[in-house]
Amino acid sequence: GTVGHVSALRRTAVGPFTEGDAVSFEEVTGEPATARLGPKDRTPEVYDDFLLGVDRAFGEYPQVAIDRPAAAKLSMGNAAILPPLQVTPIRQGCADDIEPILAVEGDRPIAICRLEGLKLQPVKVFNLG
Repeated sequence: GTVGHVSALRRTAVGPFTEGDAVSFEEVTGEPATARLGPKDRTPEVYDDFLLGVDRAFGEYPQVAIDRPAAAKLSMGNAAILPPLQVTPIRQGCADDIEPILAVEGDRPIAICRLEGLKLQPVKVFNLG
């Protein structure tokens, strides 16, 4: 065997986001990076111009459109059954479980799911209000 070590490590991309998408603490708050902000300084208006939607973060995931009853089930952590015609294009001939899949109702992300046969099983559920 051999021994090695890392003296520096820099992450330049995470999923669809690159270093070019990053903003500094100072850009967001107008304060130096060493500043400590209290709760009154953390108003949503300060961050709105910098926050990206969930759809941007999960844009590379396969998506499945679901109806309101299925969205209600997934939102409560329960599985929803999809019709075979809706599952076929996602599966593309693959019989194994498929993960991750973004379940959306209209333009609202509901959950990251795993597709088990016709069953859409939530893995992470969004509480976006």
